[in-house]
Amino acid sequence: MAGGFGSGVKSELYTAKTVQYQREYAHQPVCNLFMLELVPKTAKRILDIGCYMGGAGRTLKQRQTCEVWGVEISPELARIAAQHYEKVIVGDIEDDSVWQQLPKGYFDCVICGEVLEHLIASDQHHRAQLEQPALPSPLR
Repeated sequence: MAGGFGSGVKSELYTAKTVQYQREYAHQPVCNLFMLELVPKTAKRILDIGCYMGGAGRTLKQRQTCEVWGVEISPELARIAAQHYEKVIVGDIEDDSVWQQLPKGYFDCVICGEVLEHLIASDQHHRAQLEQPALPSPLR
């Protein structure tokens, strides 16, 4: 797992949040169960952007047969998530190098729970990113 926060204000913010999350939630890999209800039970290859400690992947794998990859900005949280995921890419989802590590047309479902509202680039930019490298056909 290479990558990480980089430098600057964003780095400082995420480093502080990682310490807080590890302190508050270390005893449980949390995830948004309501969001997971929207994941089709037929999904076989799932990409979890902002996978945190892997709670979503762990829960999905208990519910259905699937392969789950994650993207996480925190190296510490990514190490925890890696226990439940086939692969975890460490890096900032706003960095093109992260998208280059994802196989085109591979995933049939992408989860972006508690992530999009924290991004700097426009919603349209991220929608285009999600449509190109991961999904077999554009989101509609």
